Amino acid sequence: MFYNLLIFSVYCGERGTRTALTEFTPKGGGTPRVLTEIRRNNVYRIIGTVKEKTVQFEQAVLPWTEAGQGTIIDPQYYLRVSRDVLHVGLAGDAVTISVETNYNRGDRGFPKGVRLGEISYYDKDNHPLEATAGGRDWLAVNMSGVDGDLSRNIEFIAKTSLNSVPAGYYALVEIKAGNLIKIIRVTRS
Repeated sequence: MFYNLLIFSVYCGERGTRTALTEFTPKGGGTPRVLTEIRRNNVYRIIGTVKEKTVQFEQAVLPWTEAGQGTIIDPQYYLRVSRDVLHVGLAGDAVTISVETNYNRGDRGFPKGVRLGEISYYDKDNHPLEATAGGRDWLAVNMSGVDGDLSRNIEFIAKTSLNSVPAGYYALVEIKAGNLIKIIRVTRS
């Protein structure tokens, strides 16, 4: 199955400008006038290089492993959270959110259902806190249900001693389902 790839762009404020890129360099190089198969539901990074003043593009299709992984596009599955910005002020404060996914496959390299990822801690100036620094591990995260559940409640609890955690410090908590990742921000207020 072959596709023509259209890139929509804005040039000098004009909308609707289209650029058609249909000549791709095959993996490993080769003649750029060879059609390369572009599969749907895959992410490709297209590199355009300006060669002359007439703006001819030279492009290469890179495999998924070389594409940026910061944004995951997966139209078949979803990961939904009820809230993603939370605040806790006093020791023992708790906030609960609900999380839901339809990722029920275990044969694609990821466990099925909702799961907890990494927790990273930051100061109020957005600097990451070192593992040995004070102000880390002030947040406890508890999940209802068991691994593999498609719907879970997640409780974020400020631990008993917040004296060493200044207001404005925050934690970023990864919630995962398949290859989807949602970041929850919990701020010490």
